Amino acid sequence: MQKEYDSLMTNNTWTLVPLPAGRKPVSCKWVLKTKQGTNGELEHYKARLVARGFTQIYGVDYNETFAPVAKFTSIHCILALVVLEDMEIHQMDVKIAFLNGELEEEIYMEQPQGFVHQGGEHLMCKLHKSLYGFKQSPRAWNQKLDAFLKSIEFMKSDADPNVYIAQVGDVKFFIVVYVDDLILVCNDQNKLLQMKLQFGVTPFKEVLEYCDVD
Repeated sequence: MQKEYDSLMTNNTWTLVPLPAGRKPVSCKWVLKTKQGTNGELEHYKARLVARGFTQIYGVDYNETFAPVAKFTSIHCILALVVLEDMEIHQMDVKIAFLNGELEEEIYMEQPQGFVHQGGEHLMCKLHKSLYGFKQSPRAWNQKLDAFLKSIEFMKSDADPNVYIAQVGDVKFFIVVYVDDLILVCNDQNKLLQMKLQFGVTPFKEVLEYCDVD
C-alpha cells in the first residue's frame, strides 16, 4: 500500500484542499490481491487505490466516458500481416496507465484509508490525474496516449481509431492499442527497439513494462 501511495504522490495525482460548499466527495477504497507466478507460487502482494465510481454524479464529477479499443478483426489482420511479411512484433503493458490521464472535470475525493493527513483530516483530495474506478479514466488515458502518438508522427487508421500507422522510407510501423496494452509491429528490428526507447523517455517512462512476444 505504501508503494502504491508513493506512486500516486510522485505522479502528482491530487492536492489536499478544503471541500467547496455544495460539493460531495467521491469515496475510494484499497483493493488488495496477490499475484502468482507461472507455477502457482506467490510472487508478490499488490495494492491499488480505486475510486468508487458509482458515487460520481453525472454533469458534476464526469461527462464523456467513451474510449475506443482496437477491434479484434484489426488485431487478427495485423498478426496476419506480421506472418505474411515476416515483421517484428513486441507487446508493451502499461502499468498504472490511468494515472497518466489528466482529468478535465473538477473532482474531489476522500483521503485514502490509512493515509489521512494528520492535522488535515477535514481536507479532500482535489484530483489532477485519473484513478482506476473513475468513469472517465479510460477516456482520459486514451486521449493522453493518442496525443503522444500523434506528436511522433503516427496517424490513425481510417478503419480503426486504435490502430496507428507510420512509415519512414521503407520502414513501416503499426501500433495497436487495447486499453493499456500496446502491440508494436515493424519490419525493422532495430527501428522497433528505438521506438521502445522513445517510449522510455516520455512521461510514461515510469509506468511502462516491456514484454516481448516470441
